[in-house]
Amino acid sequence: MRKLLKYIPVWTLSILATAVIAYLILAPKPLGYEIMNFRFGDKIAHVVAFMLLAMVYIFDYLRHRLPHHTRLDVELAFAVASATLGGLLEIGQLVLRNGRSYDPYDWLADIIGAALGFVIMNIFLVKPIRHWLLHRRHHHHHHHSHQE
Repeated sequence: MRKLLKYIPVWTLSILATAVIAYLILAPKPLGYEIMNFRFGDKIAHVVAFMLLAMVYIFDYLRHRLPHHTRLDVELAFAVASATLGGLLEIGQLVLRNGRSYDPYDWLADIIGAALGFVIMNIFLVKPIRHWLLHRRHHHHHHHSHQE
């Protein structure tokens, strides 16, 4: 997986994730059927989608900054950007009038998701991901120092 990431330009995952979410929110019947078809299922889908989007943005920022550390304010800005995108996509539904309905509570779910993504990345994932991305380089150096 780490080797594969080397060949993927840094912001590619963010661009793809943004495109997928925009399509799912704006297309009239994106999957051909209702996903999460139960009470609040739609809101849960919004929370999860924007949690993942914020996490992907922060992950790409982390890759972009290597070997340096990320800045918390910049990470927060990426989470805010993903939440803002949620609001813009809701307005997009209003403008397109293609059968999708604008719902301010969907945007609230997007904001909650983006905030969760930011918190989860910072509490649990930024350090291990940094370590994982840098591991090969450090492992290589450790390997040589033990042989001398």
